[in-house]
Order: sequence, then structure tokens, then C-alpha cells
Amino acid sequence: MVVKTVQNLSRKANLEKRAFLQSCVAFSPWNICSARHFSIHQSISTRKIGSNFKRFVTASDLQLPTHFSCSHIKTWIAPEHTGQSRLGRDSRPHLDRTKRSVEKMAAARTIGTDEKPNQNFDFFLVLDFEATCDNETRLSPQEIIEFPVLKVNARTHSVDSTFHQYVRPLFHPQLTPFCTELTGIVQEMVDNQKCFPEVFKDFHQWMEAENLLSPEVKSIFVTCGDWDLKSMLPRQCETSHLSVPSYFKRWVNIKKSYADVTRTFPKGMMHMLTGLNLTHVGRHHSGIDDCRNIASIVVELMKHGYFFKENGRLNN
Repeated sequence: MVVKTVQNLSRKANLEKRAFLQSCVAFSPWNICSARHFSIHQSISTRKIGSNFKRFVTASDLQLPTHFSCSHIKTWIAPEHTGQSRLGRDSRPHLDRTKRSVEKMAAARTIGTDEKPNQNFDFFLVLDFEATCDNETRLSPQEIIEFPVLKVNARTHSVDSTFHQYVRPLFHPQLTPFCTELTGIVQEMVDNQKCFPEVFKDFHQWMEAENLLSPEVKSIFVTCGDWDLKSMLPRQCETSHLSVPSYFKRWVNIKKSYADVTRTFPKGMMHMLTGLNLTHVGRHHSGIDDCRNIASIVVELMKHGYFFKENGRLNN
């Protein structure tokens, strides 16, 4: 693994350079630093760190911003389990991967500019269902009772539009006390609401109105885990005698994206917020509030140069 260490920066180095360098440290896929604390390892001798960093930059032929000074940066390449240094003759593939990562980070975090890296998608559709549940018995069938989606602009990082409806359950119309305590959804919020087939139709119309079904517009759903689109929606569609639209069959599991960046697979949304130093807003397990927090995680990863890719798929 690679540990990048910033040590003994020139006293004249400005704070923006330090912040940029620390962001590269915290979000490099090959580091063991904590993204939460932006940990900087300081246990390696300055001479060894400086020497290895010089060799690393030379071998990688890095293209960093012109105002990005390497003269006071110290980098240590940690040995693998074999005790062999990654800076040996066989390190070229590793350095190539690191070069691409650092170049992306540099492009995303160029000091003094507002430029953002181009994503593979125009919009991220952040979704988080809430469903009927109980802590004593397993409800069958389980039904979606909150259907929220945020349309996040990949270029501006803003929420351009919101779809949000509560859904009246048909098989278990009375919400359990556990469900209300967990989600904050009270009985009055689902009574007299549309049932799922109607809400599903409304959502499709929203997709059309937002031009998200155009072949020229690239969008993808983002969920916290695979449950929403791999388990819950197919079961709900089966219960409601509906087919799953093709646009629901591919998504980004934000947990996997977070793990790509930090090399730590998160336990859940709160873990990711804490790891990225983001403040939780609203109520946990409120569908719309969870969407807002997941959107914050998406934006934060984009700010640090992460390029999102599809990592979830429904095959049937």
C-alpha cells in the first residue's frame, strides 16, 4: 500500500497548498490515512521520505499544477507483506495507477480555480426507499411507503429537482409502532395517499418531464447499499404486477464508491458522513433526509476527484 506523507512544509508555504496536499493524502485510493482526520504519518525519517518521493515523482512523470510545489513534500512507499519496496523495478504498473489517481486528484483540486472534473454521468438520482416493517414479525409482502429521489447535477453539484411521495400500503395498511419510530412516518402521512402503481406512474412522468429518459442525457441512480433496487423494488413490482423499467436496473452503490476511495467498506450512511467530516441533516431513516445526506456524500467524493461508475446491476 502507499502512504503519502506531508512533512516539514516550508514555513512560507501557504495554507491552500497544505489543504490541497492533505486532501490528496486523505483521498488517495492507496493510502491508509483516515479520511475523517486527514491523518499524516510522521514516523519515517525525513531523508528516507524525501529520497523516495523524488524517485516516485521521476518514475511516475506526474503532471501536477504549475503552482504545486513538490520541493518540500516527503512521501514514503510502505513495504508490502513481503517486505519488498514498491519502488523496485517491478513497481511500474503500481506507479502508473498512482499517477492516474494523483492526476485526477490534481485536476479536481487545482488551487484557485472552480474547475470540476467531468463525470461519466450528467445527473445522479439519489434514491432511498422506506418500507413497512416490524421488529417482532417479518411482514410479507413488505411495501414501499416513501419514494424520494433527488436529481443531483454532476457539473454544478446542486439538486436540480426532487421527487417525493408517500405511498399507501395495501397489504399492511396500518403502520407498526416500530415502523413509525424508525422512519418517522406516522399513519396520517400514508392514509389517503396514492398506492404504489399510481406513484410509480407519477415517477415515470417525472423522469420524462426532467428529460432523464432522453438518450442524450446520462443519469444513474445512487443508493446506500443494494437493497433498494436489487431487493425492495423488484419485490414491490412483483406484488403490484408491474415490470421493472430498464433505468432501474443499474445503479451506483455509494458504499462501494466510498470504499474505492478510502479502502474501508462503510457500515452505513452515518459511517460515511463521519469519515468525510460531513454533518448529518434531518432524521436518520427518513427517506428524503437520507437522500439529502447521501447526496452530500456524492458531492464530497466528486469534489475530491472521484469518478463515479456503475457498480450495481439487476440481471433479470
